[in-house]
Amino acid sequence: MNKTITPYFVLYLVALTGLLLVTDERDIAEAEGKQVISVLMEEILKAPVLTVPDVVRLPLMSEQPVLLSIAGLATYSEKKNVRYFVNAIDSVPPDWHLVRIERDSSGNGLMYLPIGQKSEYTFEAYCKVDREFPQKISGNLKRGLEKALAQELKDQESKRVRFVLKVGEEGEFLPLAFEVDRTFDKWITGRKYSKRIFVSNVDPFRVGVTLVSNPPRPFYLERTKNTIRLNWDNPDVGVTSVTVRGSANRGLGNDDVAETRFVIDVGPPRWQPDPKTTAYKNVNYRWESGLGGMNADEYVVQMHANDMLIETISPNQYPYEKKIDPSWSRVAFKAVAGNNILKQIDVQVKEPPPPEIRWGEVKRGDDDVRVEFFSEDIDGGPVAINMNVIQPSGVRALLEPQGKAKNFVITIKDTKNIRTPHVELRVQAIGIGGVSKTPARTITIRYN
Repeated sequence: MNKTITPYFVLYLVALTGLLLVTDERDIAEAEGKQVISVLMEEILKAPVLTVPDVVRLPLMSEQPVLLSIAGLATYSEKKNVRYFVNAIDSVPPDWHLVRIERDSSGNGLMYLPIGQKSEYTFEAYCKVDREFPQKISGNLKRGLEKALAQELKDQESKRVRFVLKVGEEGEFLPLAFEVDRTFDKWITGRKYSKRIFVSNVDPFRVGVTLVSNPPRPFYLERTKNTIRLNWDNPDVGVTSVTVRGSANRGLGNDDVAETRFVIDVGPPRWQPDPKTTAYKNVNYRWESGLGGMNADEYVVQMHANDMLIETISPNQYPYEKKIDPSWSRVAFKAVAGNNILKQIDVQVKEPPPPEIRWGEVKRGDDDVRVEFFSEDIDGGPVAINMNVIQPSGVRALLEPQGKAKNFVITIKDTKNIRTPHVELRVQAIGIGGVSKTPARTITIRYN
């Protein structure tokens, strides 16, 4: 579960701000739905933007990728499942059947095409993706969006872009080039940082690299046949600017030099959304918090009670509910990656409180009075009600419904025959936490 604040959620807040000028409650509900749906439809239906350099140079039988850079993907699933298509325009290169396209962590396409013949080729590239709703959208809004965008969400296609691929001898005319999968990273402490730097046109093992960071950080490098990987085992909180400079040392002047820059913003992990910090005995506790900036498959959440591991859950299983055992005095949830505890929250365990009664309207008829009230248990469930008339005696009062519920009505009958203009009632709600402590309620049945 990629659980960061998405552009869609920001737009949702912007749309809600525009509703402050609406005063009628019904107008607010209708305007909110229409305005938010309109804004989100416009944003979600924006096609992804694909960019490729106009000219790409590769050596014969190169194992270096052509970077198909993508923008406009918002969720982890979109980046994981975006599909790329590349067509040869003028002539099909030899061994065209060997072409393959992979994706990096940001969804960018990496096109591998080993060509054994010096030539120049023109290609057309595009991508398709099935758009997703932000996870925070639910209820009527989500149903409205699903209905409005049922077909449009499928196979969103980028504009088609053309580029020229020039294939020649190693070192013949190909300058050293660096590309990074992202230019700005938000990261969290407790999680190893790793950045792939794609090296074009030169074997990465032949490239001399100089690292400059502000402030200085203990980075180290690993080389593969296609990339130079920059690693940082224990990131510190703060913003770090990084410059990577490389030299191929082939005697080609400026074509032997490459440089790339990026910024790393490291902060402590945060729960999103903030979890409830209180749990009640014999009541289900609901957990659905994830770590912002991390994907659901990168960590698990452990539930502990009285310092014992109760259960390990994946963010993909949310929402998770567990009844709090009466023997538990303390509960904790820990986000764990490997042997590292990334984040922990302690939840206070209390005895469940009794339900409360909320009084509603009093409606007077010709010969009866209806009194509305509401109550629910600490877990959101229905409650039982005890009701009796304190004074005067002989008053007929009917409670509906008789069984457990959340909404109730007391009907006081034959009010014309009651001697006093007031009736005093005692109403008690009974739930998991016992009996409510609601004071007696005096009902005015008529005005003298």
